[in-house]
Amino acid sequence: MISKVRIAAAVAIHAGLIYFFRHSFVWYGLNSVKNPYYNFSLFFIGLWLVVQYLNKVVMPAQAGIQSNLDADWIPAFAGMTKRADYPVIGLATGIAAWAAYIIWRGPYFALVCFLLTSLLTIRWASKSFSERIDGLYCAVFFTLPFPFYAELLSLLQIFTLRVSLIICRLSGLPLENEGSLVFLKDGPVRIAAACSGFQSLIVLFALAGMIAYFARLTFLRKFLMLLLSIAIAVGFNIARVSAMLAVGKIWDVSTAFQFWHGLSAWLFYALALGSMAAVGMCLKPRR
Repeated sequence: MISKVRIAAAVAIHAGLIYFFRHSFVWYGLNSVKNPYYNFSLFFIGLWLVVQYLNKVVMPAQAGIQSNLDADWIPAFAGMTKRADYPVIGLATGIAAWAAYIIWRGPYFALVCFLLTSLLTIRWASKSFSERIDGLYCAVFFTLPFPFYAELLSLLQIFTLRVSLIICRLSGLPLENEGSLVFLKDGPVRIAAACSGFQSLIVLFALAGMIAYFARLTFLRKFLMLLLSIAIAVGFNIARVSAMLAVGKIWDVSTAFQFWHGLSAWLFYALALGSMAAVGMCLKPRR
């Protein structure tokens, strides 16, 4: 039986949170459409709606075992889902978010605090209701404009360029560069920020959370799966850039960027997805 007192307290807490973070909600509304992952994040919200339909219509609970396809997507929420059910981890994550907000401020940390506090409050008020919406909270998390986007993009760009040049030189294709300019057979090319692989990293990280759930991994194996997804995304992006530079060195810039650039994107992305699926199968507990 759901306590009316808890529901009233949860409503009051949410009203206070919304008022306290009101300026951050305005910022979110103005900046979400500028977030390069916003449209993709809508896919997760749509997927959550589909999952809810499957839970209610196609996969009803049997023998007291409820289907929960929308939980445990990212480690930050793992402590608040019914399969993991680690209340200490969930509470510690909320405290860490509030500590980050107090130290750095900013609307991003404010909204992270709101999401975590809201979900913890809802779970305290009604565990069954929180189990139905935690996937939606995870989806909304991915729509938040990331605060250190430019800095991470720059770091990944530099790292990708340097490692790619090392790989080419070890392969017998010495390449000269000046900053982000790389001199190929018939001219220089610039390794732009878009070649950093940050976009594919975010997408593969989110998909790794889905694979981790469907593979029914334990909490620690979920965390390992998410870490490996970062390594897979960065590794395959470096392989793609290295191959593109090699094509430009052996043939010409036109072949590298007009033919290989588009083809390699699909090829290496498919390889990355296949690798993540293989990792998920290897981490899957044997029954």
